[in-house]
Amino acid sequence: MAATCPVLISGKCPYQATGVCPMRHAELGCPAGLRLQAWTAATPDLICLIDREGYYRDVVPGIEVPPIMPITELIGAHASKVGDPELGRLTIEKARFAMDTREVVEWQYRHPERPAVQYEARFAASGPDECLIVIRDITVGHDYRHALEKAVKRRTAELQRSNDELRQFAYAASHDLREPLGKIKAFGARLEDRYGDVLDGRGVEYLNVMTGAADRMMGLI
Repeated sequence: MAATCPVLISGKCPYQATGVCPMRHAELGCPAGLRLQAWTAATPDLICLIDREGYYRDVVPGIEVPPIMPITELIGAHASKVGDPELGRLTIEKARFAMDTREVVEWQYRHPERPAVQYEARFAASGPDECLIVIRDITVGHDYRHALEKAVKRRTAELQRSNDELRQFAYAASHDLREPLGKIKAFGARLEDRYGDVLDGRGVEYLNVMTGAADRMMGLI
């Protein structure tokens, strides 16, 4: 007798109890499995199911993210044996953390065999001893953000340089303006000391206007 999904008999579909991976239930005619098959077929992401020991139980290739090795070789393989051992170790570590905490874990990385591609992996526990990993190619967005950050840093440096030049100009202009104003005040004081007695009322008024204007300009500078 052909294998039959329990959902067709009992109305329930206990994946773990059957020992059959959820992604394979579509082959048994399970409605839940068929829905999952449709969802995964439409996604651009690579979807993997990994157990607590670090073995890949199922893999669904993404439209935009192909697996690093043939699916037939990947299913049943240990994460440490797939490509880079360090990435495999980190994959198992993050998957176990997601299983234990029931939290969604996010991770960005580059694979040594595809260094030009920036990946984002999300780990979510699908049971006490298995974890779903959704891997997305975020190279375009990552490179755009990186280029934008570089542009912002470059523009910030340009603005800083422009501000420094303006401060230097303001200092030089202030110095250049203070020098003649100082002479105006000094010679105004000499005129008052030497010729104050002979100046009529209008002459004293002119002298006061001149030195007063110099004082106000000094204050503005």
